[in-house]
Amino acid sequence: MPKKRPAPSVPSASPPVKRGAGYRQLVKAIAGVNTRLVTRVASVANQALVLRNWIVGACIRDYEQNGSDRARYGERLLPALAMDLTAKGVKGCSREMLRRMRSFGCGPGIMWQ
Repeated sequence: MPKKRPAPSVPSASPPVKRGAGYRQLVKAIAGVNTRLVTRVASVANQALVLRNWIVGACIRDYEQNGSDRARYGERLLPALAMDLTAKGVKGCSREMLRRMRSFGCGPGIMWQ
């Protein structure tokens, strides 16, 4: 019968740290900066995704309206594009989402490379 291993020891708690004058203000200032910047990051990320979706939609519309093979692709463009973008690791580009982006994108003449 194998011997039982002793339970791992729990490290002793650190001695309490003496908090000097202004410590509460320090914690409050750091927490406030964190809250403001995390909120700003979320806002910037949302703006970037809206811009991405608009540009992707514009590219799709430009391709469809100016592409020489548009008649051949027809409605098969979005499923094929969604599959290829997924294979490249691009998230948020399902067939339905690409359809929404296309309707959201601007008119012809803008091709982003």
